[in-house]
Amino acid sequence: MLLASLFTLALRFPDGPFMSLFYICVVVVIAIPLYQYFFGAAVFARKAYAAQKTLQHPITVTWSEEGFRSTAQQGDWNVPWNDYLKWTEDSKVILLYQGPRVFNMLPKRVLTPAQVDDFRQLAAANIKCA
Repeated sequence: MLLASLFTLALRFPDGPFMSLFYICVVVVIAIPLYQYFFGAAVFARKAYAAQKTLQHPITVTWSEEGFRSTAQQGDWNVPWNDYLKWTEDSKVILLYQGPRVFNMLPKRVLTPAQVDDFRQLAAANIKCA
């Protein structure tokens, strides 16, 4: 709303100070979401990791025809394949989505190529690909 008002004033008085103020506001409106996307997300992730102590202990994962299992100091967790909504992967990680924004992350760097292939086959056979 404020941006629209400044735009109207800038058009009405093109040589006045409103045009400069309008351009500054446009830059700010574009810069804030870009900053949050590229830098704010990383800061938020680091803070969330530091606050959640359960993420800082070693976790052992296994998978079978029945589902995905993770074992940590806090206990065991078994999830049947059909409880997952979808799965996806990139060059670094495999994500198993339990919901639209809740997922298990499996870093590929801790797996052998054979394990990645085995996991990929089981996931593709049992979970919808994102």
